[in-house]
Amino acid sequence: MKMDIRFREEVDNVLGKAKELTDTGIKKTDEMIKMSRLKFGCIKLDNRIKQKYTQLGRDVYKMVKTDSADSDLIASSVSEIESLYKEMNVLRKRIDEMKKIITCPVCGTKNKYDSEYCSNCTHRLMVTDVAPDEYGYDAGE
Repeated sequence: MKMDIRFREEVDNVLGKAKELTDTGIKKTDEMIKMSRLKFGCIKLDNRIKQKYTQLGRDVYKMVKTDSADSDLIASSVSEIESLYKEMNVLRKRIDEMKKIITCPVCGTKNKYDSEYCSNCTHRLMVTDVAPDEYGYDAGE
């Protein structure tokens, strides 16, 4: 009888550890999926930026060939490109947060999230009360 109880306790213990490992694996897989989505978003934005540059080049070429100027068209294209770069920067910042990296606002060097000073220029980095693994990410993005 005692052997049966100890056996059940051991089985419960092993099952508990297996559940912990499974939960950890699920969490890591979820993080990888989220990171992949963010990286894919960056790739798509990069392609859109290249397309906008190509179109801008074609538009400028036409203007030169026809000896005309359309500053509104150029300004609109530049504005669209800037908007795409801003979207890209948001995604890159979220990727850095997931990787637990903080970028120095002065020199752009990537540092560990818990660094107090930049490893390149020694600028004092912003310290947050929330560790990057506590940030919430929407899996539907």
